[in-house]
Amino acid sequence: MESYSISAIDPAYLALLASVMYSITLIFFRHGLEHGSPFMAVLLINVLVCIAGFFSSFLVEEIPTISTIATYWFVITGIVGFGIAHLFALVGIQRIGVNRSAPITASTPIWSVLFAIFFLKENPSFYVLLGTVLIAGGVWILSFKKEGKEFQKEDSKSGLIYSLLASILFSIMPIFLKYAYFYQGTPFWGLGVAFGSGAIVVLFTKLLFPKWANFKTNKLGIRFFFIAAFFNILASIFMWHSMHKGDVSIIIPVSRLNTLWVLVLSYFFLKKIEALTLRISCGAIVVLIGGMLVILNRNQCC
Repeated sequence: MESYSISAIDPAYLALLASVMYSITLIFFRHGLEHGSPFMAVLLINVLVCIAGFFSSFLVEEIPTISTIATYWFVITGIVGFGIAHLFALVGIQRIGVNRSAPITASTPIWSVLFAIFFLKENPSFYVLLGTVLIAGGVWILSFKKEGKEFQKEDSKSGLIYSLLASILFSIMPIFLKYAYFYQGTPFWGLGVAFGSGAIVVLFTKLLFPKWANFKTNKLGIRFFFIAAFFNILASIFMWHSMHKGDVSIIIPVSRLNTLWVLVLSYFFLKKIEALTLRISCGAIVVLIGGMLVILNRNQCC
Protein backbone atom coordinates (compact mmCIF):
# COMPACT_ATOMS: atom_id res chain seq x y z
CA MET A 1 0.00 0.00 0.00
CA GLU A 2 2.91 2.35 0.72
CA SER A 3 5.20 1.05 -2.02
CA TYR A 4 4.73 3.96 -4.43
CA SER A 5 7.54 6.53 -4.30
CA ILE A 6 5.55 9.58 -3.22
CA SER A 7 5.10 8.08 0.25
CA ALA A 8 8.88 8.16 0.79
CA ILE A 9 9.15 11.96 0.43
CA ASP A 10 9.42 14.04 3.59
CA PRO A 11 5.91 15.35 4.51
CA ALA A 12 7.16 18.93 4.86
CA TYR A 13 8.56 18.86 1.32
CA LEU A 14 5.32 17.37 0.03
CA ALA A 15 3.45 20.27 1.63
CA LEU A 16 5.90 22.66 -0.04
CA LEU A 17 5.24 21.02 -3.42
CA ALA A 18 1.52 21.23 -2.73
CA SER A 19 1.81 24.97 -2.08
CA VAL A 20 3.54 25.48 -5.45
CA MET A 21 0.97 23.41 -7.35
CA TYR A 22 -1.91 25.17 -5.61
CA SER A 23 -0.49 28.58 -6.47
CA ILE A 24 -0.51 27.59 -10.16
CA THR A 25 -4.09 26.40 -9.65
CA LEU A 26 -5.04 29.85 -8.40
CA ILE A 27 -3.44 31.56 -11.40
CA PHE A 28 -5.58 29.60 -13.88
CA PHE A 29 -8.56 29.84 -11.53
CA ARG A 30 -8.33 33.63 -11.68
CA HIS A 31 -8.07 33.57 -15.47
CA GLY A 32 -11.14 31.33 -15.59
CA LEU A 33 -13.16 33.65 -13.38
CA GLU A 34 -12.95 36.30 -16.10
CA HIS A 35 -15.02 33.98 -18.29
CA GLY A 36 -17.11 31.97 -15.84
CA SER A 37 -18.60 31.33 -12.44
CA PRO A 38 -16.65 30.42 -9.28
CA PHE A 39 -19.34 27.84 -8.50
CA MET A 40 -18.70 26.08 -11.79
CA ALA A 41 -14.97 26.11 -11.01
CA VAL A 42 -15.44 24.62 -7.53
CA LEU A 43 -17.81 21.94 -8.85
CA LEU A 44 -15.55 21.02 -11.77
CA ILE A 45 -12.43 20.85 -9.62
CA ASN A 46 -14.18 18.74 -6.98
CA VAL A 47 -15.48 16.28 -9.58
CA LEU A 48 -12.16 15.92 -11.41
CA VAL A 49 -10.12 15.48 -8.21
CA CYS A 50 -12.71 12.94 -7.05
CA ILE A 51 -12.30 10.93 -10.26
CA ALA A 52 -8.49 11.15 -10.11
CA GLY A 53 -8.53 10.06 -6.47
CA PHE A 54 -10.63 6.95 -7.08
CA PHE A 55 -8.71 6.03 -10.23
CA SER A 56 -5.33 6.35 -8.46
CA SER A 57 -6.65 4.42 -5.48
CA PHE A 58 -7.61 1.45 -7.63
CA LEU A 59 -4.14 1.55 -9.24
CA VAL A 60 -1.83 1.80 -6.21
CA GLU A 61 -3.81 1.28 -3.02
CA GLU A 62 -4.63 -2.28 -2.07
CA ILE A 63 -7.77 -1.93 0.01
CA PRO A 64 -8.91 -5.34 1.27
CA THR A 65 -11.82 -3.81 3.15
CA ILE A 66 -13.19 -0.30 3.25
CA SER A 67 -13.27 1.09 6.77
CA THR A 68 -16.71 2.52 7.46
CA ILE A 69 -15.36 4.82 10.16
CA ALA A 70 -12.55 6.11 7.94
CA THR A 71 -14.96 6.70 5.07
CA TYR A 72 -17.24 8.60 7.45
CA TRP A 73 -14.39 10.95 8.39
CA PHE A 74 -13.39 11.36 4.74
CA VAL A 75 -16.98 12.37 3.98
CA ILE A 76 -17.00 14.85 6.88
CA THR A 77 -13.68 16.25 5.63
CA GLY A 78 -15.17 16.82 2.18
CA ILE A 79 -18.43 18.32 3.40
CA VAL A 80 -16.71 20.71 5.80
CA GLY A 81 -13.66 21.68 3.73
CA PHE A 82 -14.59 21.36 0.07
CA GLY A 83 -18.28 22.10 0.48
CA ILE A 84 -19.32 24.38 3.35
CA ALA A 85 -15.99 26.17 3.82
CA HIS A 86 -15.69 26.94 0.11
CA LEU A 87 -19.28 28.17 0.10
CA PHE A 88 -18.71 30.43 3.11
CA ALA A 89 -15.50 31.76 1.56
CA LEU A 90 -17.29 32.64 -1.68
CA VAL A 91 -20.14 34.33 0.21
CA GLY A 92 -17.60 36.34 2.18
CA ILE A 93 -15.82 37.42 -1.01
CA GLN A 94 -19.12 38.37 -2.62
CA ARG A 95 -20.20 40.52 0.34
CA ILE A 96 -16.96 42.26 1.35
CA GLY A 97 -14.61 41.67 -1.57
CA VAL A 98 -11.52 39.50 -1.87
CA ASN A 99 -9.20 42.20 -0.53
CA ARG A 100 -11.03 42.29 2.80
CA SER A 101 -11.71 38.58 3.09
CA ALA A 102 -8.17 37.40 2.23
CA PRO A 103 -6.51 38.83 5.38
CA ILE A 104 -9.06 36.96 7.50
CA THR A 105 -8.30 33.62 5.85
CA ALA A 106 -4.62 34.33 6.54
CA SER A 107 -5.28 33.24 10.13
CA THR A 108 -5.85 29.63 8.98
CA PRO A 109 -2.36 28.35 10.01
CA ILE A 110 -2.79 29.63 13.54
CA TRP A 111 -6.20 28.00 13.93
CA SER A 112 -4.82 24.76 12.50
CA VAL A 113 -1.93 24.62 14.96
CA LEU A 114 -4.23 25.33 17.88
CA PHE A 115 -6.64 22.59 16.78
CA ALA A 116 -3.73 20.18 16.28
CA ILE A 117 -2.46 20.84 19.80
CA PHE A 118 -5.90 20.49 21.36
CA PHE A 119 -7.38 17.57 19.37
CA LEU A 120 -4.32 15.64 18.17
CA LYS A 121 -2.04 16.37 21.13
CA GLU A 122 0.74 17.56 18.84
CA ASN A 123 3.61 19.35 20.51
CA PRO A 124 5.27 21.80 18.09
CA SER A 125 8.46 23.54 19.13
CA PHE A 126 8.74 27.23 19.91
CA TYR A 127 10.36 27.91 16.53
CA VAL A 128 7.57 26.11 14.68
CA LEU A 129 5.02 28.21 16.55
CA LEU A 130 7.00 31.36 15.80
CA GLY A 131 7.27 30.38 12.14
CA THR A 132 3.53 29.77 11.98
CA VAL A 133 2.80 33.22 13.38
CA LEU A 134 5.26 34.79 10.92
CA ILE A 135 3.68 32.97 7.96
CA ALA A 136 0.19 34.04 9.04
CA GLY A 137 1.39 37.61 9.58
CA GLY A 138 3.23 37.72 6.26
CA VAL A 139 0.23 36.35 4.37
CA TRP A 140 -1.93 38.97 6.09
CA ILE A 141 0.46 41.72 4.97
CA LEU A 142 0.49 40.43 1.39
CA SER A 143 -3.28 40.00 1.29
CA PHE A 144 -4.29 43.28 2.85
CA LYS A 145 -5.17 46.00 0.38
CA LYS A 146 -7.43 49.00 0.38
CA GLU A 147 -10.83 48.19 -1.02
CA GLY A 148 -12.23 50.92 -3.20
CA LYS A 149 -15.76 49.55 -3.34
CA GLU A 150 -18.12 50.47 -0.53
CA PHE A 151 -20.23 47.76 1.04
CA GLN A 152 -23.45 48.07 2.98
CA LYS A 153 -23.02 47.77 6.74
CA GLU A 154 -25.15 44.62 6.91
CA ASP A 155 -23.24 42.95 4.08
CA SER A 156 -19.93 43.98 5.62
CA LYS A 157 -20.78 42.44 8.99
CA SER A 158 -22.11 39.19 7.58
CA GLY A 159 -19.25 38.99 5.07
CA LEU A 160 -16.70 39.21 7.85
CA ILE A 161 -18.51 36.45 9.75
CA TYR A 162 -18.66 34.17 6.70
CA SER A 163 -14.96 34.73 5.98
CA LEU A 164 -14.02 33.96 9.58
CA LEU A 165 -16.16 30.82 9.61
CA ALA A 166 -14.52 29.69 6.36
CA SER A 167 -11.09 30.18 7.91
CA ILE A 168 -12.04 28.12 10.97
CA LEU A 169 -13.59 25.33 8.88
CA PHE A 170 -10.54 25.16 6.59
CA SER A 171 -8.43 24.89 9.74
CA ILE A 172 -10.36 22.08 11.40
CA MET A 173 -10.68 20.03 8.19
CA PRO A 174 -7.17 18.51 8.63
CA ILE A 175 -8.21 17.24 12.07
CA PHE A 176 -11.02 15.22 10.51
CA LEU A 177 -8.59 13.93 7.88
CA LYS A 178 -6.15 12.74 10.54
CA TYR A 179 -9.01 10.93 12.28
CA ALA A 180 -9.73 9.12 9.00
CA TYR A 181 -6.09 8.15 8.53
CA PHE A 182 -6.08 6.60 11.98
CA TYR A 183 -8.49 3.95 10.71
CA GLN A 184 -7.33 3.68 7.09
CA GLY A 185 -4.17 5.18 5.57
CA THR A 186 -5.37 5.55 1.99
CA PRO A 187 -4.84 9.13 0.73
CA PHE A 188 -6.12 8.48 -2.80
CA TRP A 189 -9.32 6.82 -1.59
CA GLY A 190 -9.81 9.71 0.81
CA LEU A 191 -9.38 12.21 -2.03
CA GLY A 192 -12.13 10.52 -4.02
CA VAL A 193 -14.56 10.37 -1.12
CA ALA A 194 -13.88 13.88 0.22
CA PHE A 195 -13.93 15.76 -3.07
CA GLY A 196 -16.96 13.79 -4.19
CA SER A 197 -18.75 14.84 -0.99
CA GLY A 198 -17.72 18.43 -1.64
CA ALA A 199 -19.17 18.28 -5.16
CA ILE A 200 -22.51 17.08 -3.77
CA VAL A 201 -22.60 20.01 -1.34
CA VAL A 202 -21.95 22.42 -4.23
CA LEU A 203 -24.84 20.88 -6.17
CA PHE A 204 -27.11 21.32 -3.16
CA THR A 205 -26.06 24.96 -3.11
CA LYS A 206 -27.46 25.29 -6.61
CA LEU A 207 -30.77 23.79 -5.44
CA LEU A 208 -30.99 26.01 -2.36
CA PHE A 209 -29.82 29.25 -3.99
CA PRO A 210 -30.67 28.91 -7.71
CA LYS A 211 -30.39 32.63 -8.51
CA TRP A 212 -27.23 33.26 -6.53
CA ALA A 213 -25.32 30.08 -7.43
CA ASN A 214 -24.80 30.86 -11.10
CA PHE A 215 -22.84 28.22 -13.04
CA LYS A 216 -22.78 30.01 -16.41
CA THR A 217 -19.31 29.69 -17.97
CA ASN A 218 -18.08 30.01 -21.56
CA LYS A 219 -15.72 27.58 -23.31
CA LEU A 220 -12.59 29.57 -22.51
CA GLY A 221 -13.51 29.62 -18.85
CA ILE A 222 -14.04 25.86 -18.90
CA ARG A 223 -10.58 25.39 -20.40
CA PHE A 224 -8.95 27.50 -17.69
CA PHE A 225 -10.87 25.61 -15.01
CA PHE A 226 -9.74 22.26 -16.46
CA ILE A 227 -6.11 23.39 -16.32
CA ALA A 228 -6.66 24.66 -12.78
CA ALA A 229 -8.17 21.30 -11.87
CA PHE A 230 -5.12 19.45 -13.23
CA PHE A 231 -2.76 21.37 -10.97
CA ASN A 232 -5.24 21.12 -8.10
CA ILE A 233 -5.12 17.33 -8.50
CA LEU A 234 -1.34 17.42 -8.11
CA ALA A 235 -1.61 19.80 -5.16
CA SER A 236 -4.20 17.58 -3.49
CA ILE A 237 -2.13 14.41 -3.99
CA PHE A 238 0.93 16.04 -2.43
CA MET A 239 -1.09 17.60 0.37
CA TRP A 240 -3.04 14.49 1.33
CA HIS A 241 0.09 12.34 1.39
CA SER A 242 1.89 14.93 3.51
CA MET A 243 -1.04 14.91 5.93
CA HIS A 244 -0.88 11.12 6.09
CA LYS A 245 2.66 11.06 7.52
CA GLY A 246 3.20 14.58 8.85
CA ASP A 247 1.90 16.71 11.71
CA VAL A 248 -0.85 19.24 11.08
CA SER A 249 1.15 21.87 12.97
CA ILE A 250 3.90 21.52 10.35
CA ILE A 251 1.99 20.78 7.15
CA ILE A 252 -0.62 23.56 7.23
CA PRO A 253 1.79 26.49 7.85
CA VAL A 254 4.11 25.25 5.08
CA SER A 255 1.20 24.84 2.67
CA ARG A 256 0.25 28.47 3.21
CA LEU A 257 3.41 29.53 1.38
CA ASN A 258 1.22 29.37 -1.74
CA THR A 259 0.42 33.05 -1.21
CA LEU A 260 4.08 33.88 -1.81
CA TRP A 261 4.27 31.74 -4.95
CA VAL A 262 1.06 33.35 -6.28
CA LEU A 263 2.73 36.72 -5.84
CA VAL A 264 5.69 35.63 -7.97
CA LEU A 265 3.60 33.87 -10.62
CA SER A 266 1.17 36.79 -10.87
CA TYR A 267 4.02 39.07 -11.81
CA PHE A 268 4.89 36.92 -14.83
CA PHE A 269 1.48 35.60 -15.92
CA LEU A 270 -1.27 37.94 -14.73
CA LYS A 271 0.57 41.23 -15.27
CA LYS A 272 -1.84 42.85 -12.82
CA ILE A 273 0.26 42.89 -9.69
CA GLU A 274 0.94 46.24 -8.14
CA ALA A 275 4.45 47.68 -8.17
CA LEU A 276 6.92 46.28 -5.68
CA THR A 277 6.28 48.19 -2.47
CA LEU A 278 7.67 48.16 1.04
CA ARG A 279 4.54 46.31 2.19
CA ILE A 280 4.98 43.54 -0.38
CA SER A 281 8.71 43.25 0.29
CA CYS A 282 8.19 43.02 4.06
CA GLY A 283 5.34 40.53 3.70
CA ALA A 284 7.37 38.27 1.39
CA ILE A 285 10.39 38.32 3.71
CA VAL A 286 8.25 37.53 6.76
CA VAL A 287 6.58 34.60 4.98
CA LEU A 288 9.95 33.22 3.85
CA ILE A 289 11.47 33.47 7.32
CA GLY A 290 8.41 31.81 8.83
CA GLY A 291 8.49 29.00 6.29
CA MET A 292 12.19 28.36 6.90
CA LEU A 293 11.65 28.23 10.67
CA VAL A 294 8.86 25.67 10.33
CA ILE A 295 10.69 23.46 7.83
CA LEU A 296 14.09 23.55 9.58
CA ASN A 297 12.57 22.84 12.99
CA ARG A 298 9.90 20.33 11.89
CA ASN A 299 11.50 17.42 13.78
CA GLN A 300 11.77 19.25 17.08
CA CYS A 301 9.15 19.47 19.81
CA CYS A 302 8.70 21.45 22.97
